[in-house]
Amino acid sequence: MTLLVFGAVFARWTILGREIPRDKILLPQLVVLAYDSFTAPLGPAAALIKAFEAECHCQVQVIASGDSGMLLEKMRLTKPSVKIDVVIGVDQLSLGAARSVQEWRPLNFSKSNWDAQIKPWLEPDFIPFDWAPLTFIYRQNEIEPPVKVADLTEPRFAGMIALQDPRTSSPGLQFLFALQNWFGHGQMNAFMKKFKTNIHSVSPSWSTAYGLFQRQQAKMAFSYLTSLVYHWTVEKNPSYQAVSFSEGHPVQVEYVGVPADCKHCELAESFVAHLLKTDSQKLIMEKNFMLPVVKDVRQGTVYEELPKLRLFEPTPREKFEAARPGLIESWQKSLQ
Repeated sequence: MTLLVFGAVFARWTILGREIPRDKILLPQLVVLAYDSFTAPLGPAAALIKAFEAECHCQVQVIASGDSGMLLEKMRLTKPSVKIDVVIGVDQLSLGAARSVQEWRPLNFSKSNWDAQIKPWLEPDFIPFDWAPLTFIYRQNEIEPPVKVADLTEPRFAGMIALQDPRTSSPGLQFLFALQNWFGHGQMNAFMKKFKTNIHSVSPSWSTAYGLFQRQQAKMAFSYLTSLVYHWTVEKNPSYQAVSFSEGHPVQVEYVGVPADCKHCELAESFVAHLLKTDSQKLIMEKNFMLPVVKDVRQGTVYEELPKLRLFEPTPREKFEAARPGLIESWQKSLQ
């Protein structure tokens, strides 16, 4: 009898809104998986979700995965108990792996206002939401930057360069992809033998590697060209600059996908569309420090002041994906 009385009191308390509002209990819950820097307090997730929840009459639950390179592993660990509706942060080098572990819902968004540079990267089952070239970031007056990739092996950079592990970090995998483009498999090994003495550290995530650079424990870090915007605008520090290689630079395109076994599939597609709105693209640009995929959004912003790097042409991923296990094995051996 005592339990029944307390149960009735709690139920009435709940319905009256003094603990959990009744409308909140009945709302569908969209589950979103994203990487840490996207969901961090200073990242864009909170504001994006607040705006979406105001329109969707739903709640959004966010699961953080660590580095974007760990998204698929997080999916495997979460899948038995949680049905994920949206995955944010798979990049173009991870699409093959994503398709091998999960079926994905087709997302054929007919959108005419894509940025011209993103059009070659469109996919039938993933939608790009931001992108950026990758390079080495350094501080003026600390080093004279390299001009060619081979310059990275010079003794003057001994123990100065912070990298990411390609097994756990998507920028780390992008660097491995860049090595393949610059040298091919055979010459890559010869380069790494000379280069490894200049490596300060190989971190499991971008944030760890870049943190070492920001704390001045390393003099250069492999990162996004758009990292400059953070230093220029938030820190008001123009000394941060980007290396420009004559051989070209890789590009990372980040995608959002909807698993085929989603629970709230229509809401998930609405959330994808929400990420492509002009206001959302501006928010991603301002808080995720990446380039927008919608044209004209960056006009009149500091992003137009970024150095113009020579970028790799979009190439078939299948060739890299087939060579990926061997490249990672060669990478590991070269560091021993």
